[in-house]
Amino acid sequence: MTQPPSLLVACPLPVGASSPPPADALLTCRFPCGHTTPGAWDAGAGAVTCEVPLGVDCGGARPATSSTSTTTAAALAAVATVDVALPPPAQLPAPCCGGGKSCGPPAVETPPSPLPPTASCCGGRPCGPGTVITSPQASTPPAWMARACVDGLADNDIAGKVAWVRADLNVPTRPDGTVADGSRLAAAGPTILHLLGRGARVVLVASHFGRPKGPDPALSLAPIAPELGKVLGLPVAFTPASTGPAVAEAVAAAPPGSVLLLENVRFHGGAETASDPALAAALVPEGLVDLIVNDAFGAAHRAHASTAGVAAAALATGRHAVAGLLLRAELAALGRTLCCPRRPLLAIVGGAKLSSKAKVVEQLVGHADAVCLGGALGTTFLAALGGGGGGGGEGGRGASFSVGEGVEEAEFPAARAAAAAAVRAGTRLVLPVDVVAAPRAASGAGWDSARAVTCPATAVPAGFTALDAGPATVAAVRALASTAWTVVWNGPFGLSEEPAFAAGTAGLAAALAPLAAARGVTTIVGGGHSVAAVNVAGVAASFSHVSTGGETTLELLEGCVLPGVAALEEGPGLAGVCD
Repeated sequence: MTQPPSLLVACPLPVGASSPPPADALLTCRFPCGHTTPGAWDAGAGAVTCEVPLGVDCGGARPATSSTSTTTAAALAAVATVDVALPPPAQLPAPCCGGGKSCGPPAVETPPSPLPPTASCCGGRPCGPGTVITSPQASTPPAWMARACVDGLADNDIAGKVAWVRADLNVPTRPDGTVADGSRLAAAGPTILHLLGRGARVVLVASHFGRPKGPDPALSLAPIAPELGKVLGLPVAFTPASTGPAVAEAVAAAPPGSVLLLENVRFHGGAETASDPALAAALVPEGLVDLIVNDAFGAAHRAHASTAGVAAAALATGRHAVAGLLLRAELAALGRTLCCPRRPLLAIVGGAKLSSKAKVVEQLVGHADAVCLGGALGTTFLAALGGGGGGGGEGGRGASFSVGEGVEEAEFPAARAAAAAAVRAGTRLVLPVDVVAAPRAASGAGWDSARAVTCPATAVPAGFTALDAGPATVAAVRALASTAWTVVWNGPFGLSEEPAFAAGTAGLAAALAPLAAARGVTTIVGGGHSVAAVNVAGVAASFSHVSTGGETTLELLEGCVLPGVAALEEGPGLAGVCD
């Protein structure tokens, strides 16, 4: 990828800082506009140099003309702040004792060393999750994944029939109602076009949108119909109902090859979320709907009337209920990671709360070769294993140990249990090296990004909160990922929805994106903020698989059964996916 032209800026060290700075110092240039970039000490200039892309607007100092414009460079240097941070000492694990038993401190590294070519312990005997496997080994996916897919149906099961497709069209929208991210619409397209290409008379598309408790005009799917039509390249008619005579009349009037988008299934309120059998039967009435296709991976973890319920209703009346192409692709990509990954397997987990991801971390430390934790989740782990919370430390670390505010002390037992499980499994657990931290704004709402600093993850200033991963953390994860064969990423490494604290997550996306093409690494990204980051960076197409599921992806990684999948008819499913 061609890098944008940039301006080399020489930024002075802060008053009182030693010159030159220590050789292992982490240098970061920060500008009032929120732009941050790693710096390097230039002995000749006696300053910290950094590159700023042309066109970045930093407090009126806009480098918009030439990469050799000294006037612009001076203007930028005048408003720059340099952060000088020393990395914390590495905490290297003691993974083995006599007889191959795990002992010593938790298997935590900050920063990590590369994944070894083989995972071995005492005496060279293999231990931990596994050794290097550059091609998947034969394995059998869970029985509940053995479900039929639409492309396995006979032509006479589709031609001339009315197909009911449960899609996930719960797309984010702007205040004016337009679609902000159409990736889920695009993901739904292949199954609909597959059915039309094989002669389906009418394709009914059902979905939820938002979380209404009943009819809510603001959450109608009507505005989505033309957007879906753009993806399909053909008209999509909207039907303001999902059950009853209005649907039957629309089907009867539709010419062959039509696509009808039904109204929001959650307008049925509790009947939908409780999987009311009567509603399920009404959604796919016998005599009107001939086959059911579930392509809503993002809702497959729900046992709702429009997911598990309609499948049961169809199978009870001798009709097909099968997976769509998207659902099958999601299960194949994530199922392969669970059943037969190419190793070493690196799992990267971020997010705001450990409480929402404790189970997936517990599952991954027993399965992956290394687990990197970031975001507030990683901060909670640091606090739990270091013995201190915000503002100070205990447990032998001394008062200088501080990870800042906002840790989940209630989750300390879960964090410590996961670290102990990592030791037992021989899994490397990698925690943040440095962070970008800031205090609350004076108004109490939001964060004071102008006072943000990059600092060691265990030396966050009092009253500050870690809000983003620092450059050394991103570099450490990049180095570890370069030695893996499978990388799974779920969750941001900071408050990525705010530009001032999005650099860490964006840097992680940029670091992982080239791996698939450059080295053939399997790279999978899932979760709303992580997927948003790769979309914003324009690198989504570089990943092996971008999952459309948020909570569904997490539950699958936790090892949970997905009700919307388990309810479908049995079939070859993922047979051979690990061969």
